[in-house]
Amino acid sequence: MHDQAPALMIAHSTVSEPVRKEVKGYLIDGRRHSFATAEINK
Repeated sequence: MHDQAPALMIAHSTVSEPVRKEVKGYLIDGRRHSFATAEINK
């Protein structure tokens, strides 16, 4: 980094969630658990 160049450091986390193979349509959201599009196929 240069001493005179302004910098803004931004970090992004990687979110992972274990989901069974029977669960389809579940979308990972970093802020909440939304099961609106999820379904279970047996």
